[in-house]
Amino acid sequence: MLHRPVPRLKRLTLAYLAEGPAIDWTGDLNAWLDPLAAYLKAHDAFAIRLGPPIRTNVWSATQVKAGIADPGITRLTDLLSHHDDPVGTRVTNQLRDCGWLPQSPEDGFGTGHPQFKYEVPLHRPDGQALTEAELLSGMNQLWRRNIKKAAKEAVEVTVSDDLKAFHDLYLQTAARDHFTPRPLSYLDPHVGLIQFKLGIGGQAARYIGEWDLPLRPMIYRAFNLYMRRRESVRHRARSGRPAAPEPSRPRSPSISVRSPRSSREPSEATPW
Repeated sequence: MLHRPVPRLKRLTLAYLAEGPAIDWTGDLNAWLDPLAAYLKAHDAFAIRLGPPIRTNVWSATQVKAGIADPGITRLTDLLSHHDDPVGTRVTNQLRDCGWLPQSPEDGFGTGHPQFKYEVPLHRPDGQALTEAELLSGMNQLWRRNIKKAAKEAVEVTVSDDLKAFHDLYLQTAARDHFTPRPLSYLDPHVGLIQFKLGIGGQAARYIGEWDLPLRPMIYRAFNLYMRRRESVRHRARSGRPAAPEPSRPRSPSISVRSPRSSREPSEATPW
């Protein structure tokens, strides 16, 4: 769990579970989430943000390719999914009924965790691991050729614990492509998550997205206002537009005070 402090109120935090919590989402959510909310509120959280690892819809690579080729399809959700998960629908309804607020934008890609992901299943429906040949058969010709070329040139892929080296490259990419990078502490729970393209096969999946539960509503509203303004400033900076000017404050009226014992005007107006 990550704790994000409020600007100027360092004691209060937004409690963030990016891929959790790790509970049984098929059961009674209140039995898990109510004690979690009570505990975090007692430990100075002003809100909780969850990113449950629960899918609602899945589209095959074939469907996505057909949608890209169809000029009448502008969004992934314009396509009928080949699988709808009833657990995702139930969890979505239960969170909303319990006062949780959805945070995912319409296109599913906001400042938080993405709601839409592209995944390559490594197991069959019966749980058995796919063989290397089966994985390669799901890729297009270009991907298979590149993999064979890499093997021929003795490219070696290893698992490393040096997350700092990866983060340094990630920061360079963020600077080049003008997006806001995550801190190193954010990446620790997500080592190994990779987004693949259509050429490698797989499927597109929509998750239920991130949800907030305000524990201190006034602080939560102030935090959201601050985040919207900060994002607006960053968007203007990326687009090269100047930041919106601060709203002008009304000037205090002033009067000239004449001393009853002097006929001279004071040199400056006295603010009222």
